[in-house]
Amino acid sequence: MMKKLAVLVDGSSFVYRAFYALPQLTRSDGKPVGAIYGFSSMLFGLLEKHESDLFCVMLDSGRNTFRKDLYPEYKANRSETPDELRSQLPMIAEACEAFGVPIIKKEGYEADDLLATYANRLSEKDFSVRIVSPDKDLTQLIDDIRSYEIENYHAR
Repeated sequence: MMKKLAVLVDGSSFVYRAFYALPQLTRSDGKPVGAIYGFSSMLFGLLEKHESDLFCVMLDSGRNTFRKDLYPEYKANRSETPDELRSQLPMIAEACEAFGVPIIKKEGYEADDLLATYANRLSEKDFSVRIVSPDKDLTQLIDDIRSYEIENYHAR
C-alpha cells in the first residue's frame, strides 16, 4: 500500500520572493498586487505539479515569535515588512482560499516552525512528506531528514 502524500508549502518564503522578484505591479486604483500575482502564479504551478492527498500553505503570523522571546535580538537587523507587501497579505490568503488550499499559521510561530512540526507529525502518521521551499535552512528543523523530500523551488 502506498503512503499518502502531504505537500507542505513554505508560503512566507514564496510571498517575500514574489514581492521582491517582480516589479511594483498595481491595480487601476494604485493598490499594490505584485506579490499577490507572483504568489498566485507559483501556487498554481505547484498545484499543477503535485498530486497529493494533503496540500497546504504555511505562513508566518507576524514578527513576535517564541524565538524572539528566547533571544530578543532574533532578526533584530531585519527591516519591517514594507507596507506595500503588508497590504497584500489579506489578498494572498484570499487567493489560497480561491484555490481551495488551506493556510496554516499560528500566533507566535514562523512558517518554518510549522513546516517542521507538521512534517514530523504527518510522517509519524505514515504520510510521505514533501516540503516545497526556496529556503535551504529548513533541513535543520527536521528530525530525520531521510523521512522527507525537500523540493528546493526555483521559479522559472
